[in-house]
Amino acid sequence: MLEKSNLQRAASQRVAILLSTFNGEDYLPALLASLKHQEREFILVWRDDGSTDRSRELVRNAGLPHVVECVHAEPGQNGGPVASFDLVTLKALQTDANYFLYCDQDDVWKPNKLETMLSMAVRQSSSGPALWHHDLRVVDAELQELHPSFWAYMKLETASHQLSSLLSRNAVTGCACMVNRELLQIAAPIPRDVVMHDWWLALIASASGTITAIPDALVDYRQHGSNTIGAKGFWHGLNPFTNWIQGWERGNAEYRSLFPQAHAAAQRCVALGITDDDTSNTFAHFLSIPNASSAQKIKALRHLGLRRGNLLLWVVAAVRVLTTKVY
Repeated sequence: MLEKSNLQRAASQRVAILLSTFNGEDYLPALLASLKHQEREFILVWRDDGSTDRSRELVRNAGLPHVVECVHAEPGQNGGPVASFDLVTLKALQTDANYFLYCDQDDVWKPNKLETMLSMAVRQSSSGPALWHHDLRVVDAELQELHPSFWAYMKLETASHQLSSLLSRNAVTGCACMVNRELLQIAAPIPRDVVMHDWWLALIASASGTITAIPDALVDYRQHGSNTIGAKGFWHGLNPFTNWIQGWERGNAEYRSLFPQAHAAAQRCVALGITDDDTSNTFAHFLSIPNASSAQKIKALRHLGLRRGNLLLWVVAAVRVLTTKVY
């Protein structure tokens, strides 16, 4: 009887896939074909962020049965992924879907992705804000495998979704995550101060609900010259043939961006009434780092447990925190 009940619940789940496109004509056909081969129905909520190529034509002619279009940007008026996905998110909340999956224009979904994610959600029967995310297969522009596991490739600490860890390093990839309506309602709108929309969802989920990691690699995560974020192996930054100075400067810029993002998350939690001591203290310790003394910065790193899963990461984080000014 329980199995039959779960099957009935799974059949009742309404799903929306959220897509933002920008000059993606080279890779969109493969993505759209993979969406058409999903094992269950869905609504595609889509916005184009100012493409000047055939992206809009490709999506409209893909033959997907249920497409909800947002107000698209004028050609050439690209606002960036955070702003675009915010608009897609707000539009998706106007549908009757109760589960939402984010989608990138250059990836390829496995046919069982939707079914696998929803089955996990149904088995958990969790109430309250929730996020699920899965592993990915890293591939090149021609879909040739670079690594079977994105998590292993990046040495991501996906077993732990503590707020203190997520404040400094995102372990949730947007094209691999699914959220329920309860989470999306409190995460939207997405502030412009955040680094990426997926990181914001992970922070709010960690502070307010649950995050579940699914080990299956359900997406081919394509790497090419136009990736907004992309995957570079854990040791890439230590490779003597890469540009250490540019890499360090990029890391410093991301480090500085962590604090406006954390401040926005702390404010959202207060607005939501999430004011328990652990959450408040975690935000307070993290936000105190830029103005602290060197000794206090090291103490805060230890208190928060940042990068504690890897000694090398901890050393790099400590050097960055001690030497990088945040204005």
